[in-house]
Amino acid sequence: MAKCAKCGAELIEGARFCRECGAKIEAPAVTVEKVAAVKSEIETTALSLRELTDKMLATYVSGMKDLEDAAAKARAEAESKAAEYEAKLRDSNVLLDAKTRELNELTEKYSKLQIINQQLQTEKFDAQSAVAELNNKVAALEQARTSLVAALNAQQAAAAVSAPVQPVAAVQEKPTEAVSIPDAAQPGPVEEEA
Repeated sequence: MAKCAKCGAELIEGARFCRECGAKIEAPAVTVEKVAAVKSEIETTALSLRELTDKMLATYVSGMKDLEDAAAKARAEAESKAAEYEAKLRDSNVLLDAKTRELNELTEKYSKLQIINQQLQTEKFDAQSAVAELNNKVAALEQARTSLVAALNAQQAAAAVSAPVQPVAAVQEKPTEAVSIPDAAQPGPVEEEA
């Protein structure tokens, strides 16, 4: 460390005055060797800076190339995926159109079936009404038949009571007249009403 020429105190590097005695410190003489050393140091630093700049530039160019390659790869993948999705979307639209047509056909068939069902319900009601009417007519005919059978039985009973008793020979000579009954009133076996 440098010392003050006047008092011998140690000097702070770069100081222009001594801190002990206040004497002015003379700047050291610049020699050719020092200038050459500084120049060499500047050149070495400049060379190091140039090398560092070249390395940074090479790193930047390499990074940009890698980035461009990655971007191109990502763009190609995105375009491929987009094309794949567009194809799937087209297929989905075609399928959706087919299903929509099928649904419309089924809806139309369902509407026709509802109309047919309503017609069948109407026909069923009409048939039930006709069956009920026929049952009423059958019940009336059955009642009329029962009344006719009862009347016929009463007539036969009355005829049997009022007929005179004849000898057996006379009965054999004279045939008994058959009672004429219309076809519609022909009795079947006598049924007792429940």
